[in-house]
Amino acid sequence: MEKGDLSLDDSLAAYERGVGLYRQCQSALEQAELRVRQLSDPADPDSAQPFQPDAS
Repeated sequence: MEKGDLSLDDSLAAYERGVGLYRQCQSALEQAELRVRQLSDPADPDSAQPFQPDAS
């Protein structure tokens, strides 16, 4: 899109597709986080702590 190779309609369609993919990925991530919380402590899923990757 930035190079101007696409028409306006094609650019808008590509942007719309990107937004849709972003929303699908965001939803999948939220579902995965919820599942991890439920598996970590089924009695209290809200007590789960965010994942902290190693700094090494």
